[in-house]
Amino acid sequence: MIATATINGSFGPRRQHSSSPLRSSSPTKRRRATASAHHIQPGKIGCVVDGRKPLRKRRASVIATAMGAVKYNLNQWVEDNKAYFLPPICNKMMHSDGQLKVFCVGGPNVRPDYHLEEGEEFMYMLRGDMLLKVVEHGKVKDVVISEGEVFLLPGRIPHSPQRRANTVGLVIERERTQQELDCMRFYTDESCQEILYERWLQCDDLTQKLANLLNEFMASEEHRTRKPGPKSFLVKPAYEPDGSTTLEAPFNLNRWLEKHRAQLDQESGKRDLFGQGHQTTMVVLGNGTHGTQCPGTETFLWQLKGSASVTIAGRAFTLAENDTLLVPTPGNYTLVNQPGGRTLATSMPPKRTL
Repeated sequence: MIATATINGSFGPRRQHSSSPLRSSSPTKRRRATASAHHIQPGKIGCVVDGRKPLRKRRASVIATAMGAVKYNLNQWVEDNKAYFLPPICNKMMHSDGQLKVFCVGGPNVRPDYHLEEGEEFMYMLRGDMLLKVVEHGKVKDVVISEGEVFLLPGRIPHSPQRRANTVGLVIERERTQQELDCMRFYTDESCQEILYERWLQCDDLTQKLANLLNEFMASEEHRTRKPGPKSFLVKPAYEPDGSTTLEAPFNLNRWLEKHRAQLDQESGKRDLFGQGHQTTMVVLGNGTHGTQCPGTETFLWQLKGSASVTIAGRAFTLAENDTLLVPTPGNYTLVNQPGGRTLATSMPPKRTL
């Protein structure tokens, strides 16, 4: 199996911040709706560890399903699935069958590889801090994402997530097209100036394929010698990393909501979370009535604060704080936020040119 280790020491000075939405909500008793297996597919369990079979699937707290829409309470889902945050990848899929890939990641997880993909990645730390090592402008950079902070990683940026034990992060990616390839890349040393070994793949499984490639590298002659060899490069690279983009810093989500409260308190007030110029559409919906923000794709709704009602194809849902709702393609819905309600609507269209 892949060697893993707990990250020792600190990622740097810890910033003071308000509690994350996951931890700030008060416990609420919720009635669980019984749903058939063909409606509820929480996703595949991470990986085999030490040759042992994965833990048996447990039913996550699905509150309701209709017309392909799936509603979870995020707090309860994390609690129900905490046993599955296992090395070496440590992720558990919440939604994996459609266009959006929504999952949570635990730790400890110290990865030796850098990952390349063409799409963007949204990251939010529900519990604890994480370190995201990236290659920016050809040089290694450490990005610390603290509890309660959000970060949007552009496509084609080499990145290597490092996570401590007892931490949980929410990640959203998009499905790859048939023409898109991901890359797992290993460097000769921590400076990331020389490539030791890499593999290009169609990433249609965010758990098992990556784990298998990690195991393959750990057993390779290149890993043993730390020198490039005959098996280092099997194909021509599908694309070059982005060497020109300067990454935006992570920021605290609750502080952002407070900063833009006046705008979001207006009737049908809304604001892009990361601004324009991204593949991803992430809009915070404030008071009042809102329609579809990104037609033609799946949308992941996350109720950050307050409550909202959502209508999809004539079926009504009520979202309490920290409830989530996956709206299936074509992503049509009507959402009404009560005063003070805040909903994050996330869509990641297929590959497109900005």
